[in-house]
Amino acid sequence: MALPLSSSPRGDRIAELVEDLNTPMRRYRASRRDLFEKLEVPVLKPLPATRFSYGEWKKARVNIDCHVVFDDHFYSSPYQMVGEEVWIRTPGLTIEIFTESSELRRDNRVGAHLRSYKPGRHTTSATSIARCFTSSTPSGRPSGS
Repeated sequence: MALPLSSSPRGDRIAELVEDLNTPMRRYRASRRDLFEKLEVPVLKPLPATRFSYGEWKKARVNIDCHVVFDDHFYSSPYQMVGEEVWIRTPGLTIEIFTESSELRRDNRVGAHLRSYKPGRHTTSATSIARCFTSSTPSGRPSGS
């Protein structure tokens, strides 16, 4: 089977070397390609429908001001989470805040923000911060906790 290489002299030479590499091996009495087709192809699975999204994870505690710190920047979280440990995930341009659970799933997400690279600054959701200060007790903990 020919490989789909460019039709340059270098591509032709690579195709020749690959063919030489795929000659039957004495020990297995089959070529690498034959072994691949016999052993690997039957167990191959299709690629996932969605692309893999790399994300950096960090555990944090929600501060009394309803913010968590990630990469020296403060992001608001729901007022009910004050004092709780949460997971922060950054898959690139966003910051996602998840509740602590044995299984981290998208439905455990309690907050999301665009990522900021300004150290010491705050990214705050107006609704979460208003609720944070209006629902706090003198101890700083949300009422009802």
